[in-house]
Amino acid sequence: MQAHVDFSLIMEATPAMYLATPPSEATAPRVGSTTPVRLLHFVRDVRRLAVSGFLYHSQDNVPKTELWLQETDPCSELSAFAATPNESAGRISISQLSINLLTKASVKTDDMGSKLRRWVAFLQLPHAEARFAEMVGQCVLLRELALKLASESHSEKKRQNYMYGLRAMKKVNDSAALQLDSLRAVPQILWMAANAKGLHALSNDLFRVRQVTLDDFSASASGINHGSATSDDLVRNWYKSKMGELLSFVLGDELHNTPVRMDQIIQKVT
Repeated sequence: MQAHVDFSLIMEATPAMYLATPPSEATAPRVGSTTPVRLLHFVRDVRRLAVSGFLYHSQDNVPKTELWLQETDPCSELSAFAATPNESAGRISISQLSINLLTKASVKTDDMGSKLRRWVAFLQLPHAEARFAEMVGQCVLLRELALKLASESHSEKKRQNYMYGLRAMKKVNDSAALQLDSLRAVPQILWMAANAKGLHALSNDLFRVRQVTLDDFSASASGINHGSATSDDLVRNWYKSKMGELLSFVLGDELHNTPVRMDQIIQKVT
């Protein structure tokens, strides 16, 4: 007799870990929920994330959907921290955590300064005021240099934006350009860190969380010599093995109650 496994799969990029008081009624799963959930949270190594973002943003053929690259101030989100009074950001406790898998409405209506304040407090980062002031100062200095280089390279004012500034700086000093784009990414990095800590804090018997470093799934992480004749098959089997590990966690005990072969499930997912 074949067992039936019924489950829902929700995928979300940059999950809206909303630190609210109280959690929204539209939020699921909530603390105290009776619905079993298994969540895979993919994170990036911060150093690789910074380099990957820099190489993407400074390339010649950036997708037109990246409209924010047309802006002139990559430091605006960092600056929002100092511009937001600490007392207006609200306090956070583990009992107030919730994860919104259904809608990002609550996050969209929240200003970046308040979110940064809550993330910093939740992560218990020391000397935050001084560190943010230093980062903003460095970011503004590098931004002005990048825009100056862009203006010298392009006569049209419309080209004096972050994208052209980053490209121009990369040609002169790629280390400085990497630093500028890394500073721009600090809020996103803090968001990822707050998600990781918050999801770990919420983990229990019904809400099980496994955090996976996305870089561990890069082809280079396999350790396979890509110059060999059988490298494609080896990499393919390696990926199937990694996918099997994740599906074993997602399906959990139910996997042992069904005769469906793991490779059949992997084939459907991939």
